[in-house]
Amino acid sequence: MASRSYRKQVFTLTTEWYTLLVPIDCNYFVIRNRGNETVEMDTGNSDGIDQLSPGGQDGVIVPMRDIAPRFSKDTELMRVRSLVNTSLVTVTYVK
Repeated sequence: MASRSYRKQVFTLTTEWYTLLVPIDCNYFVIRNRGNETVEMDTGNSDGIDQLSPGGQDGVIVPMRDIAPRFSKDTELMRVRSLVNTSLVTVTYVK
């Protein structure tokens, strides 16, 4: 099975949270902060809000499964916003 990926760039603001929706069924994603400001990430879990420094990256890798993908299309992955000014994040999803 060939690997398929999708990349999305988002400008984050301090005034509101931006919801990242999964565009394809996938088992892996990586989020990169390409801006100059720290970005907050909220996954909705009880572990609170994480921060992603400028130039930093975070992600989740799950072994390939035949049953179902780890992240289903059109589900909420997380919400992001910039702490100061605006920032640019890039999210890459890989099937």
